[in-house]
Amino acid sequence: MTTLKKLILNDHTQEVDREVNLQTLNPLGRVPDVGLEKFRKNNKKINRYLWYQESRLHNHLKAGNYNAIVLIFLMLLKNSIAYQIVLFHRTKSYWYWKKPEEVVIKDFKKTVDKLRSFDLTLYLKRFYVIKNKVDSNRQGQKYDPVENPLQAGEKLRPIGSPELPSAVISKALTNIITYLYEDDRGGIKIAHTASQHGYRPNKGVFSAIMGVIKLYLRNPEKMHIIEYDFKSYFNKVAINWVRYKLEEKSEILANLVSSILLKVEYIFESLEKENELSFYGFKKIKGKTYPLILRSGLPQGLSMSPLLSTLAQEFVPSPEGNKAFADDGLFLSEDPEEFYFYMESLGGYGVSLEDSKTKVVNKAEEIKFCGVYIHFEKQYVRVGNMKCGFNEDRLEEWLKQVSGVYARKPYAWDWNIDDSAMIKKYRISWKELPIFDLVTTYLKALWNWGSYKGKKYIIGEGFYDVIHSSTYCINDLAEQSKGLDFKKKRALKIPVFTEIEQVEVKKQNYLETFYDINVFEGINNFSEHIEIVNLLKRKMELEKI
Repeated sequence: MTTLKKLILNDHTQEVDREVNLQTLNPLGRVPDVGLEKFRKNNKKINRYLWYQESRLHNHLKAGNYNAIVLIFLMLLKNSIAYQIVLFHRTKSYWYWKKPEEVVIKDFKKTVDKLRSFDLTLYLKRFYVIKNKVDSNRQGQKYDPVENPLQAGEKLRPIGSPELPSAVISKALTNIITYLYEDDRGGIKIAHTASQHGYRPNKGVFSAIMGVIKLYLRNPEKMHIIEYDFKSYFNKVAINWVRYKLEEKSEILANLVSSILLKVEYIFESLEKENELSFYGFKKIKGKTYPLILRSGLPQGLSMSPLLSTLAQEFVPSPEGNKAFADDGLFLSEDPEEFYFYMESLGGYGVSLEDSKTKVVNKAEEIKFCGVYIHFEKQYVRVGNMKCGFNEDRLEEWLKQVSGVYARKPYAWDWNIDDSAMIKKYRISWKELPIFDLVTTYLKALWNWGSYKGKKYIIGEGFYDVIHSSTYCINDLAEQSKGLDFKKKRALKIPVFTEIEQVEVKKQNYLETFYDINVFEGINNFSEHIEIVNLLKRKMELEKI
């Protein structure tokens, strides 16, 4: 009996046997500590500290103290250099070889200063690229109304690129939300039993397709399959919709995220007409003129936006037959009416189907789902010329290897970088290398057969240790951060909204751990919260806190 058939026949047993502890999520992350002992002292210290903080988070998660989890995250985000270094590394993982050292230090200081002052206004650079499905040379080119205008038949795709400190904040919030909600979304069950597979840990295209196949094989003869896509879904997700979903766990988090989303500011290279943004005038601030923009949906370009949009969609409980990657989905059911009932329920929240991309699947033809071709009647999956049958034991591993359509491609190592980049510091003396490494690395360079997972020799420059470079550079950044003149820390001021929460804060003695939390009584709705945030901001500016 194949592995897949066993899985189908023993559904419930398998789910219990293969539960994954949420601790494996590592919500705070880790920094690399591979290398010589003298180079990883700081990194080991950082990871020990993060492990301790994670143990606190896990204890609160088991006890259901969700506000405590949010407060711990925010205190680490604002005050912990260790966590800030981890976020910096995870947000822009190529910083140590892509940028000169002085730029890295400047970027890191700017990021930490923003976090210490608890300034959570996010800035997005807005530009446009060209959509041209016919001419691959034009596809994805950056649009410029003067230098590179649109040609006949082309459209614009808006791109949002957050400034580095904003990307770091978004990454931190993504970590918090994932940690709080992944369990409820089927995170501890078998990966392909979930309904939503986009932007989630341990899931992806492979698990979505496995889920589809698993459902289909239950009753191939009677199974109806409907392919669907939502119309401009991400541009229609209301912020209040997101807020109500987050309130299920923590009102503090819900109001914090909502106010951050409302205050996102755009930096335009050129402003074009688009569905998500509406231009309605100009405003002068300190002598400079800025466009006034009304935005719908969630800001494009932030790492937390796709997570929030898919999470908010789960207001309506998803049927077992629904399998989706973001807004690209297949619905499998013996009763097709189940699909229309589900979509009608979603329609109550403003979600509508894209008619041109929604249809009943013909099982005798290949369909494309998440960039992979599936043939249900012949029971195979295809990518290019490679095929794998539904019942083959290797199917899941095969899908993991070939279906990374939506995964980000890693940056290739680029050795034509500025000599001042941090990685250049770790040139290896040939005297340190064993004779075998010395000879093979040298010969690989002569034959232009480079290895980017170990030692590398650059003709005319010298030997470099590639695999340990991130360890060395993070250690060096941690050392240099001790000498940087960061801004003075502002107190963390987070309103606690209900009387019950205020009692819990005092009872659990959180004030001892999270110093100087301002408790505002009677602030129970979103509009009052925004007013308090603005008053607090002005008060802090006047008092120069």
